[in-house]
Amino acid sequence: GRSLGISGSSCYHRGAMTAPLARPVGDRRQDSTASAGDGAGAPAGRASRPISARAARYFWLFAAAHLVVWTLLRSLTQPNAPLDVVEMAYWGHEWQLGYAKHPPLAAWVTEAVLALSGGAVWTVYLVAQLAMIACFWAAWRLGREMLAPGAALLAAALLECSLYYNFTTSELNNNIALYPFWALAVLFFYRAVATGAPGPWGATGACVGLGLLAKYSMGMLVLPMLAFMLVEPRARRHWSRPGPYLALLVALVLFAPHLYWASQHRFPGIQSALDRAQSDGELGSRLVDGLAFARDQLPALLPMLIVLLPLTGTRWRLRRLDPPDRFRRDFLVAMGLGPFAAHLVLAVALDLRLRSMYGSQLWTFTGVLLIFSLALRPEPARWRRAAIGCAVVAGAMVAAAVAYDTVWPYIRGEPMRIHFPGRELAARVDAAWRQRYDRPLRLVAGEWWLAGNVALYVRPRPQVYGGGLNPDTPEPSPRHNLWTGDEALRREGGIILWNADHHGSELAGWLCERFPAHELLEPVTLRWKTGAELPPIRVAMALIPPASDEAGRVSGGGAPTKAGCGRALRLPKGMQRW
Repeated sequence: GRSLGISGSSCYHRGAMTAPLARPVGDRRQDSTASAGDGAGAPAGRASRPISARAARYFWLFAAAHLVVWTLLRSLTQPNAPLDVVEMAYWGHEWQLGYAKHPPLAAWVTEAVLALSGGAVWTVYLVAQLAMIACFWAAWRLGREMLAPGAALLAAALLECSLYYNFTTSELNNNIALYPFWALAVLFFYRAVATGAPGPWGATGACVGLGLLAKYSMGMLVLPMLAFMLVEPRARRHWSRPGPYLALLVALVLFAPHLYWASQHRFPGIQSALDRAQSDGELGSRLVDGLAFARDQLPALLPMLIVLLPLTGTRWRLRRLDPPDRFRRDFLVAMGLGPFAAHLVLAVALDLRLRSMYGSQLWTFTGVLLIFSLALRPEPARWRRAAIGCAVVAGAMVAAAVAYDTVWPYIRGEPMRIHFPGRELAARVDAAWRQRYDRPLRLVAGEWWLAGNVALYVRPRPQVYGGGLNPDTPEPSPRHNLWTGDEALRREGGIILWNADHHGSELAGWLCERFPAHELLEPVTLRWKTGAELPPIRVAMALIPPASDEAGRVSGGGAPTKAGCGRALRLPKGMQRW
């Protein structure tokens, strides 16, 4: 309200309601929306500094609350690491320049965090929320370039009303890794085109390069950036200056090693994305898919729009803009809606089916765009109601996340991967190996969801030789695990894992062909980490003895025996019902 510079009749401009702006005065800013007691009409000096300082304190309190609440929530309600955390740890342990499905940054960060924390999974949740804080900060700082302090604070707080910035952020994956670089690229790009200074241009290039290392979707932001610099006269003049070329150079330096790796491996990430996103080819279906993608963004956007109703009313009115404000508005539209439009156009043109989460990072500056562009009602009570609305929706998101993580198995009668007994499986697999060998397990193979859990929780952590992109494919895939292969598994020895309830005797062919010395062990039966009454999971194991078998064998451990390759596969007791 008034204490943050969002009050008073000065919100009216030329007879129409205006958004709370912070108008530049020379190289300083004045808050056009503050009341006389707050320093309205004065440069951002002594009078407005208390307003900005209070807003900044509130922002950091809000950011700290988000960080603590969502890190604790995920740590307490998720007894096992989620799917993408297991996948990133499995990849990152190898420190490759690229992987079969995505560029490497998310995997690198996950591995670095786990290594520094001694394998504490909660630190991965912490880093995921730090990525969200970076988005909040970017929205706050861009808002301060254009809005009064309190309005900028509300623009950032509105992100807490979107499930893309809390509910869906439990996993540090490529989407989450992209968030901060996308948001910061927009912030620095605005400063670059507004000032022409080399620092913001270099920072823009760094964010673009790192964003591409997080996920190729960063290109969907680069396209509107280029379009804005071609269409907007004030931005177009920078083509004759070194700034854009500095940004390009920095981005290429950061992205070039991965680009070289991808070219040597026939761009597996792009091919994987195209394979997963292919539509049925009909133009009508493409248009329907595009509309479905737009529809799927509504649950993330509607709460933000509802919270703003006290300020906007049910009938939106655009405020009147002078030329500098039109430039800012055009920038916000280009960066806020341009990537969304680029997704739709490319999906229709390239026959791609868009998943709802592809839109997750698009909406960081929605609050800034709405508050800047719409005619808002100035009464302090209305601003307080909007702030209270943010708090209510934020609380509802927390309650929904707790309910989803804990109650879902009771409602649906089926578990989620966060209820998987990963630590118990890791202990059982490690024990089965150490019964026979007095050296650590170095390779675990098969379904990468199972193998990845073992690799995440066993110490020292082994390599994973997974079964391809599908987490539940049991046959190890050399094409998707370039750091290892059959020869390494036969040389070092290891254990192959698969779900005994999903796969059975059809595995005998490739097991006998690729690993004829394997020994089938008794399946492991484990209970899910939930109080719901669910059938246990049964995990089958095939032990591959190392080439130097006797050298590392535990005395009395017994020699592995072949599983009957060349004749009917002999199954241990408990596996016969396959």
